[in-house]
Amino acid sequence: MVAWALWDCGSTGLSAIVVTFVFSIYLTRSVGNDLPGGTSPASLLGWALFFSGVTVALLAPVTGVWADAAHRRRRTLAVLTALQCHEELAMHIRVAIHNGLTAQEIAEVLLHTGVYAGVPAANTATAIAQRVLAELGEPAARPVS
Repeated sequence: MVAWALWDCGSTGLSAIVVTFVFSIYLTRSVGNDLPGGTSPASLLGWALFFSGVTVALLAPVTGVWADAAHRRRRTLAVLTALQCHEELAMHIRVAIHNGLTAQEIAEVLLHTGVYAGVPAANTATAIAQRVLAELGEPAARPVS
């Protein structure tokens, strides 16, 4: 956690310095000397940064939810297995398959959960997963070698 915080701090500072000082000076003195219509390189850079910032602000929540769906499903399967909520597990396995998890990934989640939540909980969850995967016509997971 500390390493991530230090990396994030350093990465953010470096990006700010490069965009603010290095990149802007390079664009205004080297690249932007011959812009048509009397446009200043600094204003062009400002507009580019504005539009890129707005694009990131609008797309980040949507792409973040989309990219994180499989990870949330893994976490949900692990928690439901650990709490032995077997009646909920089948529904969440169906959703996990719909969100793109494979039978192998689901089996790995259940296997790893067994280490922390106990083998009986993982065995019951694995039986439920096998039943649901068979109902969905999904291929069974092969044992991890």
